[in-house]
Formats: sequence, structure tokens, C-alpha cells
Amino acid sequence: MPDLVTVAEGRDDTMMQPPGDPTPYCTPEWLTTQLDFRSSSGDFRSTTGDQSNSVLVMDCRSPNDFNSSHILGAIHVALPTIMLRRLKNGTLPVASVIKCNEGKERFNSLYKTGTLVLYDQDSHSTSANPSTVIGLLLRKLQEDGCRVRLLEGKPS
Repeated sequence: MPDLVTVAEGRDDTMMQPPGDPTPYCTPEWLTTQLDFRSSSGDFRSTTGDQSNSVLVMDCRSPNDFNSSHILGAIHVALPTIMLRRLKNGTLPVASVIKCNEGKERFNSLYKTGTLVLYDQDSHSTSANPSTVIGLLLRKLQEDGCRVRLLEGKPS
């Protein structure tokens, strides 16, 4: 099974990447297919149950937005200004921005083996401003060798 790519009618419907933009995107449709099966450990896996196909969704929106609605199984990433600066400077590990212990455990178990999907209220424009929370997380996770994607489009 190709990594995040399904070919339908000769085009890639799951991976979106605007020309000249190195940011890896995934579509809501792809994410839906990956979240169809939930393991007993709380992380979402593809229907194969293969750890390398496990997906962890990370919500980078405000706490109010997260509490009002979020993707089932998503963990919230909170970044106060001081932590944002420390993350930018490389003095803060990404796991430190996850407050929930269960979420931190899930992150640590999938950090290098699964696919991390980030989203916020404006996921489609992070390449324009790499200083945003989602932009910094994307860069840090990529530098750490993680398989990370941005959810294409705005959450509804």
C-alpha cells in the first residue's frame, strides 16, 4: 500500500501539494479512511492494523476551538508564547507541548513509526508563515524524521 497515496483515475486524491510548496498535505477523505478502525490502545490505525500505518491527529487550534469540537481521537497541542519561542529555538521537545498524559503517551508511541496529522483553523496556508504554531511543529517534526502531514482545508 503506498504511503498516503491512492491513485484514482490517474491522479493523487489523498496527497495535496501546491506547486512549489514542500508542505505535505493529506485530504479529509484519506484521513477518514485511516480513522475507520480504532485500536484498543486509543490510537487510530489503518484497517491493516499495521503500526507503520497508525495515525495520530494533532489539533493546533485554540483550547476553546478544541473544546467546542475536534476530530475524534485528536490530541490538543497547547503552545503559550514562551513555549513557542523555546520550540522555535530548539530547546523544547515536541512532546512537552502535549498536556494530556494519555495524549503524550500516544504521541510518544507513534512519534517515529506512525503518521502525524496536524491541523488548525488555517492548515492550507502554513507555508506562507512558518512562525505559526502548526508551521513550527511541522518543521520540528520533519527535522526529527517524523512522517507528518497537514490536513488540507479548513475544519468544518
